Amino acid sequence: MKSVCKTDIKSLVFSELEGQLRELGEPSYRAGQITDWLYKKRVDTIDEMTNLPQPLRGRLSETFSLGKVHIVRELGARDTTRKFLFRLADGNLIESVGLRVRLQILCQRFGRFLAQPDRKRNRRPAHRR
Repeated sequence: MKSVCKTDIKSLVFSELEGQLRELGEPSYRAGQITDWLYKKRVDTIDEMTNLPQPLRGRLSETFSLGKVHIVRELGARDTTRKFLFRLADGNLIESVGLRVRLQILCQRFGRFLAQPDRKRNRRPAHRR
């Protein structure tokens, strides 16, 4: 049996998705429905896109994959720098480093400024030379 490499549907920009759907004989509004399922409702499978006709869901499943990213490892303190190791759907690994800044730290450093929400910007004109 021949292995077929499917395109991850999330790798398509909106116009590319519209084009792919046109090739399948579908109206362009389907692209909006699909992106809603992918990015708002965050479905795990194409079959969960229940407002799409079953035959279309079948064709989408044959043509596209719906890759998920899984956290393999997470290192670091909860309130500072964190390092992540992710496994992609194709098995490849990627690393990412994130920085969390706690609001408490910001308030300690910039407390006087943050305590004055109605403070106006300095609106004096710039000096001309």
